[in-house]
Amino acid sequence: MKWNVVNIAFLAATVGIVQAQLSKVDRPRGVSLTKKVFYDPNKNFACFDGSRTIPFSQVNDDYCDCNDGSDEPGTSACPNGQFHCTNAGYRPLNIPSSRVNDGICDCCDGSDEWKTEGLCTDTCKELWKAAREYLQKQAAAASRGIQVRKEYSDRGIALRNENQKKLETMKIEIEEIKRLEDEIRIKKEETEQAEAVAKDTEQTAWNDFKSRVQKQQESRKAADAFTELDSNKDGSISVEEMKSHTELDTNLDGVLADDEIKALLGGDMAEAPYFIENTWKIISEKYISRPTEPVKAPHQEIDEEEHHDDDHEDDDLDEEEDDDDYHDEEDLEDEGYDDDLSEEEEDMEMKAKLEEGEPQKENSQAEQVEQKQEEKPEEIPEINLPSEPVWTDNTKALIEAAEKTRREHEEQQKRKKDLEREIASLEKNLKMDFGNDQAYKELQGKCFDLDTHEYTYRICPFDKTVQKPKGGGSETSLGRWGSWSGPETSKYSAMKYTGGVKCWNGPDRSTEVRIACGDENKLLSASEPSRCEYRFEFVTPAACEPIHVPDAAHDEL
Repeated sequence: MKWNVVNIAFLAATVGIVQAQLSKVDRPRGVSLTKKVFYDPNKNFACFDGSRTIPFSQVNDDYCDCNDGSDEPGTSACPNGQFHCTNAGYRPLNIPSSRVNDGICDCCDGSDEWKTEGLCTDTCKELWKAAREYLQKQAAAASRGIQVRKEYSDRGIALRNENQKKLETMKIEIEEIKRLEDEIRIKKEETEQAEAVAKDTEQTAWNDFKSRVQKQQESRKAADAFTELDSNKDGSISVEEMKSHTELDTNLDGVLADDEIKALLGGDMAEAPYFIENTWKIISEKYISRPTEPVKAPHQEIDEEEHHDDDHEDDDLDEEEDDDDYHDEEDLEDEGYDDDLSEEEEDMEMKAKLEEGEPQKENSQAEQVEQKQEEKPEEIPEINLPSEPVWTDNTKALIEAAEKTRREHEEQQKRKKDLEREIASLEKNLKMDFGNDQAYKELQGKCFDLDTHEYTYRICPFDKTVQKPKGGGSETSLGRWGSWSGPETSKYSAMKYTGGVKCWNGPDRSTEVRIACGDENKLLSASEPSRCEYRFEFVTPAACEPIHVPDAAHDEL
C-alpha cells in the first residue's frame, strides 16, 4: 500500500479517541501534545535552544525570556514564537505567535483569540465536512484514473518484456552478422588483390604505350615545324627563317632579336636533330604554325628588273617561264630537296618506333592502336588516347568479381550498423525509468498541447517541451528530457527538462513539469515563474494512486 497525506490522516483517525482524551490533558496554551513533556509545571523550564532555565511560572507570562521564544507558546510576546492550534475535529495547525490575539481567527477552534471571548466560533467540523467531500471527489477521480493506469501498466510491462526478448534475439543475430562480415571481407580482399594486379599490369603497359605514342606524336610535330620553318629546304633553319615568328620572343619585349633566335637554335642555324631534340622543347608551347611559300634557290632567281621591262610579253613567254619553273623543281629534287620523300622517310621511322616494344597483351587496346598505325602511320599525330585502357575480358571478369564482393560487404556492413543502432535504442529505452509498474511508458512518443492567448505550449514526455507563437513563427525549445525531479518521497511527481534555447543575455531555458492524478492526459497550465524557467502542470492516469477517505477526523497528529 502506498502512503500519502490522506492515508496518514486515516491512520490518525483510528486513534482519534485516544487523541481526543489527550487533548484534554492540562498543558500550557499554544503547546502541542508532542511538546507537552517539555512543559512540566513541577520543574523549571529549559529554553529549547539551551540558552537558559527559568521558573515555570514565567511560561506564558507575556514576557519573552528565551531567545527562541519557547517560553511564550501561547502569547505574542516573542516575535519568533509559535502558537499551536489544536483544531479538534479537523487538523492541527501551527501559526506565528504574532497572530495570537490580533483580532483575526486563524485557528478553526478559535483558540488563538483567547483574550476576546466569543470573537471566534468553532468551525472545525464544517471544515472537515468540506474537506471530506473534496477528498471523496478526488478519490472517485483517482479510482477512474487507477483503472486506466492499470491498463497503462499492463501495456508497459508487456512492451518491456517484448523489448527484452527482442534485444536478446538481436544480440544473437548481430554476432552472426559479424561472422559473415568477416568472411565477406576476406573474400573481398582476395578479389580486390587479383583485380589490382590485373589492372596494374594492363595499366602499366597502356601507360608505356601512351608515352611512346605521345613522344612520337611530339617528334612528328617537331618534324613538321622544322619542315615548315625550313622554307628554303636546305636541311637547316637559319636566323632569318625564324624571324617571322615573333610569338617566340623570349624576353617578352615584343621583338624576336637575332641573339634570341641564336640561343634557341644553338647557333646561327640548326639542323633537324638539334631542332627536334632541343629547340622544339623550348618553343613548342608558343609556336604558331604559319606555312609560307618555299624560298627559291639562288640559281632559280630571275632578275626582277627584266620582269619589269617585259611587262608586255605575250602568253607564249609565260608558258616558257612555267616550263622553266617545272624544270627548276626537277633540279631541286635532283639536289635532295624532295619534300615528299622526306615525309615518307619520317613516317617509316615513326612506324619503326611504334613497333619497338609493342605490348603483347592479347586483345588489348594498345594492340588495336598499333595495328592502326601499321595501316596508316601518317595518322600518328591525330591519336588522342584515353587515360585508361579498354580492359581485356579476363580483367573485366576480375573487376566484376571484386565489385560484387564490395557490394556484398557494404550491404553486410549496413545491416550491422542498422542492427547496432536498434540495439542501442532498445538498451537506452529499457534503461529509462517509466515508474515501478511501467505506467508512464504510455506517455512516451506522445505530445500534449495547451493554447494560451499568445502561445501554444507543448510537452512530449521523455522528449521535449516547446513554445510556439500563435501568430506564426518557429517553435522555441524550452528544454529536453532530463530526469524525474520530485522529492524523495514522491519521485514521480515532477519532471525536469533542461538545455532549451538560450535566453538573450540569460541562461538556457528549462521546464519543471509538475504531475498529478487525472482521468486523462492533459496539460493544464504553463507559466514562467522566473526568467527562462517555465512550469507546466500536467495530469495523467499514470500518476493516480488510491485515496482513502477517513470516516472521521482527528484532533491532531
